[in-house]
Amino acid sequence: MLAPTSHALTDDQQFLEQMRDQSAALLDQSLPPDGFKPPEISAKDKVWIDSLLAKQQQAQQQAANTAKAQTEQESPFVYFVSFSIPEAGLKQMVPEATQLGIPTLINGLIDNDFRKTATAVFELTKDNGEGGVQIDPKTFTQYGVTQAPALVVRCEQGFDVLYGNIRLLSAIERIASSGDCHEVARDWLVSKER
Repeated sequence: MLAPTSHALTDDQQFLEQMRDQSAALLDQSLPPDGFKPPEISAKDKVWIDSLLAKQQQAQQQAANTAKAQTEQESPFVYFVSFSIPEAGLKQMVPEATQLGIPTLINGLIDNDFRKTATAVFELTKDNGEGGVQIDPKTFTQYGVTQAPALVVRCEQGFDVLYGNIRLLSAIERIASSGDCHEVARDWLVSKER
């Protein structure tokens, strides 16, 4: 037995057509009629609009200035560590960097396992609640850091890298006396003395 073919619309198709028709009707209602001219803006309204635009430009400039100031306040230093460093050493290094406002980076996950890495970071910080590390292999590559610990000091001339297990303040003092970025390191040390 053959069933007659029907060209009737399904419920979904009917609903979609109904929605399309309603949308078209709303659009027709929202458009101004042909030949419509908006009223002229009074001088008082124009002054008000101009003041709003000026306030908006001022707010945007203020936001740009704030962003620039924040960038300038960011640390010129980056501290690179590794979980191959004994835990006792990391428990001293990571909080010291945090207290100095220096971001601490690791190259990747322990055994490619986020949970193991998070547990290791927690173990480093649980005693004093200070510190933490960021996983950032790109920055390791950017500065050519192949061993840890390493301290990078960035400046307009480029950057300095100091390798070795040395207190951060001592490392910064070394760079301040002989690095390409000695001025940045020296200025930072002076600002910390205040």
